[in-house]
Amino acid sequence: MGQVQGKDRMLWAYCKSYVRGGKSAFGVAAIFNKTKKRILLVLFLTVKVRIILTGQTCGLESDLPLPASKGTSWLRCTGQDCGTRHFWVSRLPANLGFRTVPLQTAHVRRPFLRAMADTEANLLRHFPLLLPQNREKTVYEGFISAQGRDFHLRIVLPKDQQLKKARLLCSWQLKNILNEYHQVVQQRMKHSPDLMSFMMELKIILEAALKNKQELYVQPPSCSFCKDLLTEIGAIGWDKLACVDTSFTTIKLKADDASGRKHLITVKLKAKYPVEPPDCLVDFPIPFSVSWTPQSSLVNVYSQFSAALETLKAFWDVMDEIDEKTWVLEPEKPPRSATARRIALGHDVSINIEVDPRHPTMLPEFCFLGADHVTKPLGMRLSGNIHLWDPENSLLQNLKDVLEIDFPARTVLEKSDFSMDCGICYARHLNGAIPDQVCNNPQCGQLFHQMCLYEWLRGLSSSRQSFNVFFGECPYCSKPITLKMSGRKP
Repeated sequence: MGQVQGKDRMLWAYCKSYVRGGKSAFGVAAIFNKTKKRILLVLFLTVKVRIILTGQTCGLESDLPLPASKGTSWLRCTGQDCGTRHFWVSRLPANLGFRTVPLQTAHVRRPFLRAMADTEANLLRHFPLLLPQNREKTVYEGFISAQGRDFHLRIVLPKDQQLKKARLLCSWQLKNILNEYHQVVQQRMKHSPDLMSFMMELKIILEAALKNKQELYVQPPSCSFCKDLLTEIGAIGWDKLACVDTSFTTIKLKADDASGRKHLITVKLKAKYPVEPPDCLVDFPIPFSVSWTPQSSLVNVYSQFSAALETLKAFWDVMDEIDEKTWVLEPEKPPRSATARRIALGHDVSINIEVDPRHPTMLPEFCFLGADHVTKPLGMRLSGNIHLWDPENSLLQNLKDVLEIDFPARTVLEKSDFSMDCGICYARHLNGAIPDQVCNNPQCGQLFHQMCLYEWLRGLSSSRQSFNVFFGECPYCSKPITLKMSGRKP
């Protein structure tokens, strides 16, 4: 091993592992010094050796520090087979008084050998195509699998098996895929405690890289597939085709309903089409599912799409009338799937309605937004005239009859007439909710989100609570304000 120079000393220890009381312990088979103090020190160092070298293999080096009180030290394992260990500790302070005492190695069973076996078993189970190429297990070569593809790689470990000093050799395909992730791979390699951990990290990176570059590996469609698909599109009508992607897997078809509104359906074909049904995306207020058999085609999808347009015609007629003849505050640009409208009724007062797409002319859900002195009369009219609601009339006409009002047009009122933002968070939407709490002071009338007002009142020492009702002061005008919580807290 070489002679220790200067103040350094070399300590050889013959350590034997045994089990006592269900826990691993160590004994010392040699007396290094007759004083009790030094014997205890040897025991302490021996135990530290066992703990630090857990998981190491024979013939490998490890830069692992001993306790600072014993000086900065390094350990080296020089055993020649899996059942033997030969330890020494170098660079110990000279004042410990130890002499070089060489001892024989012994064939022993150790708990860390079982841990090593478990680690190797896990590596074999998760990466069966990656195998060691030498007895010391410092070179691994094989394949890593991701998204159904295998990539060749070779990993060369140093003698101490520290991954931060390892080398990763890849095939040109794998190198091209991981080119943009070079720094990430190096970082994972540097911080991974063992090869198994690094391989798991590498697989995650590889799958992410493949997902980002999947268009590079998409197999072109077969001639028969393209021919059948073109035949189906021709049966529908080329004038109904909006667009198709280069891989012939995403197709957009267009259609007009009876009122002349234009609609699109996006059809995403799967790898086993037509055995598997395609995914269909539409802008409908209700779920759209396609009835499919292996004999179905795009013609069947388009027919069901057209039939669904006709069933929703009445709903879209109702919503279009509201959008054209009233001032819709929200949503500003409603999609065809939107079922709610917030309609302006006057200065700082509006109504929010939720329409049933299947029964659009029936009484919708109402919610008046504004101060009590303005919304209470509207609520009383609604209660008194509810019997006037006629499903044969349009929704807008029924609203006029029941509320006894004419809805102002956008040209009559200005957007500044409505305070639509929350007075606490200064936002219109909060977790999908709009400001629906109003200060009843006629000179204030500020709107708040229920959650914002709840947090505000809860933080005031002067506020009080009675069951699910909170009483406090308005953040703007300091007048009394009341918040009634619905069934649960926001």
